[in-house]
Amino acid sequence: ARRPTEMLSWEVLALSALPAVLRLFSVLGETVAYLSVAALALAVVVELDAFTSVEMTSDFSVVFVVVVTMAVAGLWTIGRYFSDLYLGTSLIGSENPVMWDLVAATASGLLAGLLFELYFRRLSPSTRLEREHWGELR
Repeated sequence: ARRPTEMLSWEVLALSALPAVLRLFSVLGETVAYLSVAALALAVVVELDAFTSVEMTSDFSVVFVVVVTMAVAGLWTIGRYFSDLYLGTSLIGSENPVMWDLVAATASGLLAGLLFELYFRRLSPSTRLEREHWGELR
């Protein structure tokens, strides 16, 4: 838009930086990567919802964040598998850790989607101001 007033809110930016801080302190291990993907998906949803004419229902927003996070985790798993197969690496030891990684990715996406629904759609200051403004016009 080339306008300095149109950018993500500080809350979204802070949430996007949280996985980097968690990784710095070695919190949550490999799950932090999926939190990063969920934060990126959340930022895309907020961008689309706030700065374009795209209107998403609350349920679709949550599902979109979860599905994007799961899809990236699935692609990452496929990449690790082919790396093991063709490059001789040992990124995938057995199926059990892979399944838990996919569960962690799903949980990360669900957490980010629900956070979007609860805070950004219902509790954010801009939403409260908008509701008050529309209440005065009626």
